[in-house]
Amino acid sequence: MNKAEFIKNYKAQFTKNKVFQLKFEMGGSIKIKNKRVAQVLNRFEEVSNTIFLNEEIWVLLIIWDAKKSSISKLFSEEFTTNNPKKYYKGEINDGLIETNNFDQGAFDEAEIFYLQYSQYSFDKVIKLVYSSAGFDLAIENTIGITAHYVSFKREPILLNIYDDRGMELLSPDKNIVDSIGEKFSQYLL
Repeated sequence: MNKAEFIKNYKAQFTKNKVFQLKFEMGGSIKIKNKRVAQVLNRFEEVSNTIFLNEEIWVLLIIWDAKKSSISKLFSEEFTTNNPKKYYKGEINDGLIETNNFDQGAFDEAEIFYLQYSQYSFDKVIKLVYSSAGFDLAIENTIGITAHYVSFKREPILLNIYDDRGMELLSPDKNIVDSIGEKFSQYLL
């Protein structure tokens, strides 16, 4: 799948169709920052491996305040131990981001990318998840990002870990949502 196909599929499956949703508690009541982030990473790994393991996934990534950084450095050092198969520059007008959900001025310093991984493994995205989990907790070596992990392989499914508190799963396929909800019921909000 190329970038244009990804955008077309994303719009068809997640912006025009009814989607079903699960909300996961990630950090819970853990007060110690490092333990809280460790639980978030463990839960994300469990859920994401169940859904995505060894499948092609895409990450729709917004890097806030990215204009201050070297993008090649972000991809080679900050985010991934195994770089994506490909990454593409994105634009707000691609139609995948509802700008009314964000402060308009924030996009002045933001960069949007599509990361394509041919075979998902948690190790490939751990630094992205770590940044999502640790940024609001002021953990070192994290930056502000929004990341949607998306697969169209078996069925359309999207994971969005929004911070250390929670994550959401979206899919137009009610059966997959029910199945994941049953398997991880102990994590659901």
